[in-house]
Amino acid sequence: MAFWLETIQFGLKEIKELFSKQKEKKTQSYEAIEAIYEAANETTVFFQECMRKVEKPNKDLSKIWMDAAKKVRDIDEQLYFRLLGKAEYWSDPTIWTDEKITKANISLDSIKSDAKQILADRD
Repeated sequence: MAFWLETIQFGLKEIKELFSKQKEKKTQSYEAIEAIYEAANETTVFFQECMRKVEKPNKDLSKIWMDAAKKVRDIDEQLYFRLLGKAEYWSDPTIWTDEKITKANISLDSIKSDAKQILADRD
């Protein structure tokens, strides 16, 4: 009888740990999405203020996109590299052609859409 009780207690402990890890992953996902949206929103505001194609570096936007990339690194490696590309773009947009931007898939709409998909995949 003691063996079964220990087995059940062990099983319950494992289930608790599993739920804890799932909750932690969901929290990481939310933090990553929030960082991506913060970067996207700051970028949108910047564009609205300029109302023209930006041809100069923006250190703040580059840092925000880098921070977002760090938060998504363990969740979605492909999105991580795209966010690094977005950070690189803002460090010197003059070297990015429209073709390079399209190939890197770093448009705001695409990034925001993929960020939302992270949460959909977690549910």
